[in-house]
Amino acid sequence: MPKITESTIESFAIELLELLGYHYIYAPDISHDSDRPERTSYEEVLLINRLREAVRRINPDTPSEVQEEASNGLL
Repeated sequence: MPKITESTIESFAIELLELLGYHYIYAPDISHDSDRPERTSYEEVLLINRLREAVRRINPDTPSEVQEEASNGLL
């Protein structure tokens, strides 16, 4: 029986999530020291701008003040 590694499990999980419609982005590509940073440091776990955009996309008829309050409540 082949040995199951963390890398094998990670690859499998990524494949499953992509099948569900999620888009995978290699973390160093959006790190604070990359060409396209989406966080200020590695300690910043949530991608705030992506969160706010998702709240706007999912709730287009909700007033922007309420969307902002909802986003801030998740932080």
